[in-house]
Amino acid sequence: MGNSPMTIGLKVDNGNGNRGIMAGSILYGRIYLSNKQVAAGLSIRLKVIGTEETVVHHTTSEVRTADRFDDRSDTRDHYERHSHTIYNVDHTIKEFPSGHIPRGQFEFPFALQLPKSLPSSMEAQS
Repeated sequence: MGNSPMTIGLKVDNGNGNRGIMAGSILYGRIYLSNKQVAAGLSIRLKVIGTEETVVHHTTSEVRTADRFDDRSDTRDHYERHSHTIYNVDHTIKEFPSGHIPRGQFEFPFALQLPKSLPSSMEAQS
């Protein structure tokens, strides 16, 4: 914690055993707050953003003929990339109507239902 007046931590529990966090499942976790002194603040909020990212790699080859004994081949790598936000939620966990976060140590559990329409994850080596 050092000399910082406030420390915030986040722990996400895997509610599905070995299968990971899946579309339609409930994301469970806790937000931890350790506050050494009263601080200005209106709320603690959990913001979850899901991003779909795609990278497609392809190569092109071109044979150039300098003369009949010296053919050269140029191979070029091409990458197509795209990123798209597919899920964005901003959820208030705790409000402080006085505008002040009190001194102390706090734990805020949360449960967030993920939409069933989220796409699956994929990773491939070749």
